[in-house]
Amino acid sequence: MLKLWFNCNGNVIQGLYNFLPVPGLRLLPFLYSTLTSSISHDTDFSEVKHSSLSDFLVDTLGFNKDDSTSISAMLAKRRQRRGTTKVTDLSFISNAQSVVFFFKQLGFREFEIKKLVSKQPLYLMSRVEKSLKPKVEQIKELGISDSDLVQMISRNHELLRIRLEPVIHTLRIVMGKDEDVVLFLKRERYLGWCAVNLQPNVELLQNMYGIPIKTIRLHILRQPSAFLLKADMFRDILIRVEEELEIPRNSTMFMYGIKLLVCYDKKRLRDKFAIFKSFGWTRSHLTALIRQNPICLTSSESKIKEKLDFLMNEVGYTPDFIVSRSSLFTYSVEKRLLPRHRILQFLKEKRLLRIDYLLFSVSILSESDFVKRFVLPYEEVHEVYTQLTGSTVELINAGKAKGNPKDNT
Repeated sequence: MLKLWFNCNGNVIQGLYNFLPVPGLRLLPFLYSTLTSSISHDTDFSEVKHSSLSDFLVDTLGFNKDDSTSISAMLAKRRQRRGTTKVTDLSFISNAQSVVFFFKQLGFREFEIKKLVSKQPLYLMSRVEKSLKPKVEQIKELGISDSDLVQMISRNHELLRIRLEPVIHTLRIVMGKDEDVVLFLKRERYLGWCAVNLQPNVELLQNMYGIPIKTIRLHILRQPSAFLLKADMFRDILIRVEEELEIPRNSTMFMYGIKLLVCYDKKRLRDKFAIFKSFGWTRSHLTALIRQNPICLTSSESKIKEKLDFLMNEVGYTPDFIVSRSSLFTYSVEKRLLPRHRILQFLKEKRLLRIDYLLFSVSILSESDFVKRFVLPYEEVHEVYTQLTGSTVELINAGKAKGNPKDNT
């Protein structure tokens, strides 16, 4: 008995014989000719390939038909551009299956693998032994836990697609210790620029601007992308911090000025400046505020209007006063400033306070400290605080506040 297996192109790829006389082998050319001739030369086998991979994605990862078909078509085109069209669809699916199994071994759940493949379908073309596994081992050498590794890859879907060796090498030089390298990898998605841009920019800050490496590392971990610009662009940013924002390089605010200019282009900054001007601020007032705290300008235009309206029109603070106490501008009006202002007003009207506290002096307190000092001792204010913040009287009596008791910025 002759058993024949056919690939998607109708070619005989294997024959096993339980019994066949040797002369019968002469029949093979005839059988091959007969079987292949029964298949139309006009058959579009690309559709068969797409359908097979599409079914794989549906059955294995739970994709819907439209998404699986789209991914299949994209990968087929990529294979064609790479000149790998001779690889059978079955072989490709087998490779994709090994990739899925590999991610499951790492600790990924099915929906996480589906999300990863949705963002980066090319993972299904990766070779586990030659590409994925070595890169995972490089990351694990940094001392990362399995759960953190899954989180890191899920957040940065390009992580195992780039050349990791030069990236990790550069990060070790710049950050100094593997723990900080891991933190960087967790927080930054565009890692491809690390090996090229990060070290030159750090050296510029150290050698030309005299910024200590400890300070640089701290700010890199807070906002990694700000330090991955091309060297010429990064140099221009540094010049603008001094010339446009008028923040000297020896100021502790210089690094914050860098991040401000990286995040906002000149037009956005002009729009923000115009809002201050509409409230009567002069250029010198604004320059002084930026020198004190560039973070003040990271709020949206609507939030800046809200803060200026509240601080100047309701509380009655002048630009000079706000500049001298710039932290006021970093707090949320709705969550912190307005509720505390109302509580102070109420306590003063009821003559429950011996000291005439300013909003600024109570705004710097943590939420738990504010509640302990200005809410808990006065039953009359419990209901007011509840209405302003959404906290219940029971929580207040327990010495707690709704949400994070440490801060409402």
